[in-house]
Amino acid sequence: MHPRTLITTISTCLLLTIANASANNQADTSSTTAAQKLAAMQFIDSTIEPMTLQAHTRITQMTEFISTKGMDAKWDTYRNTPADKPKGISLDKAYDIALQRVMSEHPTPDVDVADTAASLSKERAMVSKDWAAYENMQATMLRVSSFLQNNKMMSDYEEWSKSTATKRSEEANKRIAAYNASNSEA
Repeated sequence: MHPRTLITTISTCLLLTIANASANNQADTSSTTAAQKLAAMQFIDSTIEPMTLQAHTRITQMTEFISTKGMDAKWDTYRNTPADKPKGISLDKAYDIALQRVMSEHPTPDVDVADTAASLSKERAMVSKDWAAYENMQATMLRVSSFLQNNKMMSDYEEWSKSTATKRSEEANKRIAAYNASNSEA
């Protein structure tokens, strides 16, 4: 998926969720239980990892493409030029959205934790760290995308990415076939 498409998709989903919550007069979160708060934090945690992994994969692919074009030095210069960090959704806002979702979908979530308040505190500390890493990955991904766009290389990257993915898929299928053949003989 193209990075702009991924970012647009995520942003659209978040905006629709926010708009939906606003349209439903935003659930009153003042009466939430510790279990609901913990479930909301765990929901955020479960969504951060795949998004961070996708951003990392995209950054790796884009920088590999830049290397194949012999533009590493130009990328290093561009990357080290100060730039504003993109303004995304804050962890607190994401938590509010997740809490509203938990309250609407699971009014009384099942939580098998003895001390929910302590678990919530621990989960929030972990999620805060992961959220910061996710924001940094997003900023880097946008920076690499910006570099490709500024150098009129985005369409070349997209073509390269598709052909590289096809080539890697074919190589993986060959390895799997060879592995399966060696196991069937055994």
